[in-house]
Amino acid sequence: MLQTSYIALKMIYDNYIKKISDRFEKRFSEIDPQWNFDMGNEFETELATVIEELLPDKFGVCKGFVTPMEGNSRGDDIIIYDKMNVPLIKPPNTHKFTRKESVPLEATYTYIEAKNTIELKDTTVGTYIGKALNQVSQIKRLERRPRPFAKIIEGFNLENIKFERNIGSPQILNPMYTVLFARGARINGELVTDIKKIKEYLPVDYGEFGPDLIILGPNFGIAPYYVDRNEKSKSYGTYYETPFCIRGRHEMIIYEMPEMAYGFGLCSLLHALQLIKLDSMPWRKVLGEIIVEADKRSMKNRKNTI
Repeated sequence: MLQTSYIALKMIYDNYIKKISDRFEKRFSEIDPQWNFDMGNEFETELATVIEELLPDKFGVCKGFVTPMEGNSRGDDIIIYDKMNVPLIKPPNTHKFTRKESVPLEATYTYIEAKNTIELKDTTVGTYIGKALNQVSQIKRLERRPRPFAKIIEGFNLENIKFERNIGSPQILNPMYTVLFARGARINGELVTDIKKIKEYLPVDYGEFGPDLIILGPNFGIAPYYVDRNEKSKSYGTYYETPFCIRGRHEMIIYEMPEMAYGFGLCSLLHALQLIKLDSMPWRKVLGEIIVEADKRSMKNRKNTI
Protein backbone atom coordinates (compact mmCIF):
# COMPACT_ATOMS: atom_id res chain seq x y z
CA MET A 1 0.00 0.00 0.00
CA LEU A 2 2.82 2.43 0.95
CA GLN A 3 4.66 1.65 -2.28
CA THR A 4 1.49 2.27 -4.30
CA SER A 5 0.99 5.61 -2.56
CA TYR A 6 4.49 6.80 -3.42
CA ILE A 7 4.05 5.72 -7.02
CA ALA A 8 0.96 7.94 -7.09
CA LEU A 9 2.95 10.82 -5.62
CA LYS A 10 5.46 10.56 -8.45
CA MET A 11 2.63 11.26 -10.88
CA ILE A 12 1.81 14.64 -9.30
CA TYR A 13 3.25 17.27 -11.64
CA ASP A 14 5.90 14.86 -12.87
CA ASN A 15 7.28 14.08 -9.40
CA TYR A 16 7.48 17.79 -8.56
CA ILE A 17 7.89 17.44 -4.78
CA LYS A 18 10.63 14.83 -5.07
CA LYS A 19 12.54 16.99 -7.54
CA ILE A 20 12.38 19.94 -5.15
CA SER A 21 13.61 17.72 -2.32
CA ASP A 22 16.52 16.60 -4.47
CA ARG A 23 17.38 20.24 -5.17
CA PHE A 24 17.63 20.96 -1.44
CA GLU A 25 19.59 17.77 -0.75
CA LYS A 26 22.11 18.54 -3.48
CA ARG A 27 22.67 22.03 -2.09
CA PHE A 28 23.10 20.78 1.48
CA SER A 29 25.43 17.96 0.47
CA GLU A 30 27.90 20.52 -0.82
CA ILE A 31 28.32 22.07 2.63
CA ASP A 32 30.14 19.19 4.31
CA PRO A 33 29.78 15.40 4.11
CA GLN A 34 29.80 15.19 7.93
CA TRP A 35 27.12 16.25 10.41
CA ASN A 36 28.75 18.96 12.49
CA PHE A 37 27.49 21.44 15.06
CA ASP A 38 29.59 24.30 13.66
CA MET A 39 27.96 24.43 10.23
CA GLY A 40 24.99 26.54 11.31
CA ASN A 41 25.87 29.78 9.53
CA GLU A 42 26.77 28.05 6.29
CA PHE A 43 23.60 25.99 6.44
CA GLU A 44 21.48 29.13 6.91
CA THR A 45 23.13 30.70 3.87
CA GLU A 46 22.62 27.65 1.67
CA LEU A 47 19.00 27.27 2.79
CA ALA A 48 18.28 30.94 2.11
CA THR A 49 19.95 30.66 -1.30
CA VAL A 50 17.96 27.65 -2.49
CA ILE A 51 14.68 29.11 -1.18
CA GLU A 52 15.36 32.35 -3.06
CA GLU A 53 16.10 30.38 -6.23
CA LEU A 54 12.76 28.55 -6.00
CA LEU A 55 10.43 31.36 -4.96
CA PRO A 56 8.69 33.71 -7.44
CA ASP A 57 10.48 37.03 -7.98
CA LYS A 58 7.93 39.06 -5.96
CA PHE A 59 9.29 37.53 -2.75
CA GLY A 60 12.55 38.69 -1.26
CA VAL A 61 14.75 36.48 0.94
CA CYS A 62 17.30 37.72 3.46
CA LYS A 63 18.86 36.93 6.81
CA GLY A 64 18.07 39.26 9.65
CA PHE A 65 15.48 40.62 12.04
CA VAL A 66 11.75 41.34 11.91
CA THR A 67 11.28 44.92 13.12
CA PRO A 68 8.05 46.65 14.24
CA MET A 69 7.74 50.39 13.68
CA GLU A 70 8.57 51.00 17.35
CA GLY A 71 11.74 48.89 17.15
CA ASN A 72 12.34 45.85 19.41
CA SER A 73 13.51 43.57 16.58
CA ARG A 74 13.08 39.80 16.91
CA GLY A 75 14.68 36.76 15.29
CA ASP A 76 17.99 36.50 13.46
CA ASP A 77 17.51 33.92 10.73
CA ILE A 78 15.76 33.75 7.34
CA ILE A 79 12.99 36.17 6.40
CA ILE A 80 10.73 36.21 3.35
CA TYR A 81 9.44 39.71 2.67
CA ASP A 82 7.59 41.86 0.15
CA LYS A 83 10.41 42.79 -2.21
CA MET A 84 8.13 44.71 -4.59
CA ASN A 85 7.17 47.35 -2.02
CA VAL A 86 10.01 47.34 0.52
CA PRO A 87 13.48 47.10 -1.02
CA LEU A 88 16.25 46.51 1.48
CA ILE A 89 19.51 48.43 1.53
CA LYS A 90 22.60 46.24 1.21
CA PRO A 91 26.25 47.28 0.89
CA PRO A 92 27.64 46.92 -2.64
CA ASN A 93 29.94 44.11 -3.76
CA THR A 94 29.17 41.73 -0.90
CA HIS A 95 27.38 38.39 -0.75
CA LYS A 96 23.76 39.18 -0.07
CA PHE A 97 23.42 36.79 2.88
CA THR A 98 26.53 37.91 4.79
CA ARG A 99 24.79 40.87 6.40
CA LYS A 100 21.79 40.85 8.73
CA GLU A 101 18.94 43.02 7.49
CA SER A 102 16.12 44.72 9.39
CA VAL A 103 12.78 43.94 7.74
CA PRO A 104 9.61 45.92 8.62
CA LEU A 105 7.03 43.73 10.35
CA GLU A 106 4.31 44.87 7.96
CA ALA A 107 6.36 43.66 4.98
CA THR A 108 7.17 40.21 6.41
CA TYR A 109 5.52 37.08 5.04
CA THR A 110 7.52 34.35 6.74
CA TYR A 111 10.17 33.76 9.35
CA ILE A 112 12.31 30.60 9.15
CA GLU A 113 14.42 29.50 12.11
CA ALA A 114 17.21 27.45 10.51
CA LYS A 115 19.39 24.86 12.27
CA ASN A 116 21.89 22.51 10.71
CA THR A 117 20.81 19.96 13.33
CA ILE A 118 18.34 20.36 16.18
CA GLU A 119 18.92 18.85 19.62
CA LEU A 120 15.79 17.27 21.10
CA LYS A 121 16.93 16.43 24.65
CA ASP A 122 20.06 18.24 25.88
CA THR A 123 18.78 21.61 27.09
CA THR A 124 22.29 23.02 27.64
CA VAL A 125 23.32 23.31 23.97
CA GLY A 126 22.55 26.21 21.68
CA THR A 127 20.78 23.98 19.17
CA TYR A 128 18.18 22.73 21.70
CA ILE A 129 14.72 22.70 20.12
CA GLY A 130 13.21 24.70 22.98
CA LYS A 131 15.47 27.65 22.18
CA ALA A 132 14.56 27.50 18.50
CA LEU A 133 10.85 27.36 19.34
CA ASN A 134 11.30 30.40 21.58
CA GLN A 135 12.78 32.34 18.67
CA VAL A 136 9.75 31.45 16.55
CA SER A 137 7.40 32.36 19.39
CA GLN A 138 8.93 35.83 19.70
CA ILE A 139 8.20 36.49 16.03
CA LYS A 140 4.61 35.30 16.29
CA ARG A 141 4.01 37.48 19.33
CA LEU A 142 4.75 40.63 17.33
CA GLU A 143 1.50 42.47 16.70
CA ARG A 144 0.70 44.14 13.42
CA ARG A 145 -2.55 45.60 12.16
CA PRO A 146 -4.70 42.72 10.89
CA ARG A 147 -6.00 42.95 7.34
CA PRO A 148 -9.65 41.78 7.29
CA PHE A 149 -11.27 40.09 4.31
CA ALA A 150 -13.20 43.32 3.62
CA LYS A 151 -9.87 44.91 2.59
CA ILE A 152 -8.99 42.24 0.03
CA ILE A 153 -9.04 44.99 -2.65
CA GLU A 154 -6.91 48.02 -1.80
CA GLY A 155 -8.94 51.23 -1.61
CA PHE A 156 -12.36 49.52 -1.42
CA ASN A 157 -14.51 48.83 1.64
CA LEU A 158 -16.31 45.53 1.05
CA GLU A 159 -17.76 45.06 4.53
CA ASN A 160 -21.25 44.25 3.21
CA ILE A 161 -19.98 41.37 1.08
CA LYS A 162 -19.78 37.93 2.67
CA PHE A 163 -16.39 36.26 2.40
CA GLU A 164 -15.96 32.55 2.85
CA ARG A 165 -12.65 30.95 3.71
CA ASN A 166 -11.74 27.51 4.93
CA ILE A 167 -12.75 27.56 8.61
CA GLY A 168 -9.39 26.08 9.52
CA SER A 169 -7.47 28.97 7.93
CA PRO A 170 -6.61 32.24 9.71
CA GLN A 171 -9.54 34.60 9.61
CA ILE A 172 -7.38 37.52 8.48
CA LEU A 173 -5.53 38.09 5.22
CA ASN A 174 -2.07 38.79 6.67
CA PRO A 175 -1.11 36.11 9.20
CA MET A 176 2.58 35.43 9.85
CA TYR A 177 3.85 32.03 8.67
CA THR A 178 6.67 30.55 10.73
CA VAL A 179 8.93 27.56 10.10
CA LEU A 180 11.59 25.61 11.97
CA PHE A 181 13.85 24.02 9.35
CA ALA A 182 16.65 21.62 10.30
CA ARG A 183 18.87 19.28 8.35
CA GLY A 184 18.47 16.60 11.01
CA ALA A 185 17.74 15.83 14.66
CA ARG A 186 19.96 14.72 17.54
CA ILE A 187 19.35 13.21 20.97
CA ASN A 188 22.17 13.98 23.41
CA GLY A 189 24.40 14.81 20.47
CA GLU A 190 23.74 11.62 18.52
CA LEU A 191 22.09 11.85 15.12
CA VAL A 192 18.73 10.04 15.16
CA THR A 193 16.68 8.85 12.18
CA ASP A 194 14.10 6.64 13.93
CA ILE A 195 10.69 8.34 13.90
CA LYS A 196 9.70 6.63 17.17
CA LYS A 197 12.75 8.05 18.95
CA ILE A 198 12.21 11.50 17.47
CA LYS A 199 8.55 11.49 18.45
CA GLU A 200 9.46 10.45 22.01
CA TYR A 201 11.43 13.66 22.58
CA LEU A 202 9.38 16.14 20.59
CA PRO A 203 7.35 18.69 22.58
CA VAL A 204 3.81 17.59 23.42
CA ASP A 205 2.44 21.12 23.05
CA TYR A 206 4.06 23.83 20.91
CA GLY A 207 2.01 26.56 22.55
CA GLU A 208 -0.15 29.34 21.21
CA PHE A 209 2.75 30.87 19.28
CA GLY A 210 4.33 27.69 17.93
CA PRO A 211 5.56 27.17 14.36
CA ASP A 212 3.29 26.30 11.45
CA LEU A 213 5.79 23.84 9.99
CA ILE A 214 8.82 21.88 11.16
CA ILE A 215 11.21 20.03 8.84
CA LEU A 216 13.66 17.58 10.41
CA GLY A 217 15.88 16.48 7.58
CA PRO A 218 14.88 14.92 4.23
CA ASN A 219 12.53 12.32 5.72
CA PHE A 220 10.43 13.98 8.43
CA GLY A 221 7.87 16.78 8.38
CA ILE A 222 5.76 18.10 11.24
CA ALA A 223 2.58 19.78 10.05
CA PRO A 224 -0.83 20.81 11.41
CA TYR A 225 -3.70 18.34 11.08
CA TYR A 226 -7.34 18.56 12.03
CA VAL A 227 -9.45 15.80 13.54
CA ASP A 228 -13.22 16.20 13.39
CA ARG A 229 -14.11 14.76 16.77
CA ASN A 230 -17.81 14.90 15.90
CA GLU A 231 -17.33 12.54 12.97
CA LYS A 232 -18.40 9.01 13.97
CA SER A 233 -16.84 7.17 11.04
CA LYS A 234 -13.49 5.67 12.04
CA SER A 235 -12.29 5.89 8.45
CA TYR A 236 -12.56 9.68 8.42
CA GLY A 237 -11.13 12.50 10.45
CA THR A 238 -7.46 13.23 9.84
CA TYR A 239 -6.56 15.28 6.78
CA TYR A 240 -4.52 18.23 5.59
CA GLU A 241 -6.55 21.41 5.94
CA THR A 242 -4.24 24.42 5.92
CA PRO A 243 -0.53 25.30 6.12
CA PHE A 244 -1.27 27.38 9.23
CA CYS A 245 -1.53 25.86 12.70
CA ILE A 246 -4.61 27.27 14.43
CA ARG A 247 -4.45 26.58 18.15
CA GLY A 248 -7.49 24.73 19.43
CA ARG A 249 -8.25 23.29 16.01
CA HIS A 250 -5.01 21.70 14.87
CA GLU A 251 -2.25 19.62 16.37
CA MET A 252 1.32 19.37 15.12
CA ILE A 253 1.96 15.78 14.02
CA ILE A 254 5.20 14.23 12.73
CA TYR A 255 4.99 12.39 9.42
CA GLU A 256 7.53 10.12 7.78
CA MET A 257 8.16 11.32 4.22
CA PRO A 258 11.11 9.39 2.75
CA GLU A 259 13.15 11.82 0.61
CA MET A 260 10.11 14.09 0.30
CA ALA A 261 10.18 16.34 3.40
CA TYR A 262 12.14 19.21 1.83
CA GLY A 263 9.73 19.32 -1.10
CA PHE A 264 6.76 19.14 1.26
CA GLY A 265 8.21 22.05 3.21
CA LEU A 266 8.74 24.23 0.14
CA CYS A 267 5.24 23.51 -1.18
CA SER A 268 3.75 24.26 2.26
CA LEU A 269 5.58 27.57 2.14
CA LEU A 270 4.28 28.31 -1.36
CA HIS A 271 0.74 27.46 -0.23
CA ALA A 272 1.01 29.85 2.73
CA LEU A 273 2.49 32.64 0.59
CA GLN A 274 -0.38 32.22 -1.85
CA LEU A 275 -2.88 32.80 0.96
CA ILE A 276 -1.15 35.74 2.68
CA LYS A 277 -2.15 39.23 1.52
CA LEU A 278 -0.05 41.78 3.38
CA ASP A 279 -1.54 45.11 4.37
CA SER A 280 -0.14 48.34 2.94
CA MET A 281 3.03 49.72 4.43
CA PRO A 282 2.12 52.62 6.78
CA TRP A 283 4.20 55.16 4.86
CA ARG A 284 1.78 57.99 5.71
CA LYS A 285 2.40 57.43 9.42
CA VAL A 286 6.15 57.10 8.94
CA LEU A 287 6.37 60.30 6.91
CA GLY A 288 3.98 62.07 9.28
CA GLU A 289 6.27 61.35 12.22
CA ILE A 290 9.20 62.84 10.31
CA ILE A 291 7.17 65.93 9.41
CA VAL A 292 6.10 66.45 13.03
CA GLU A 293 9.70 66.39 14.22
CA ALA A 294 10.85 68.56 11.36
CA ASP A 295 8.07 71.04 12.12
CA LYS A 296 9.17 71.33 15.74
CA ARG A 297 12.74 72.03 14.69
CA SER A 298 11.73 74.66 12.14
CA MET A 299 9.31 76.59 14.36
CA LYS A 300 11.98 79.06 15.37
CA ASN A 301 12.61 79.90 11.74
CA ARG A 302 8.98 80.71 10.96
CA LYS A 303 7.69 84.24 10.55
CA ASN A 304 4.97 85.44 12.88
CA THR A 305 1.53 84.60 11.52
CA ILE A 306 -1.77 86.30 12.15
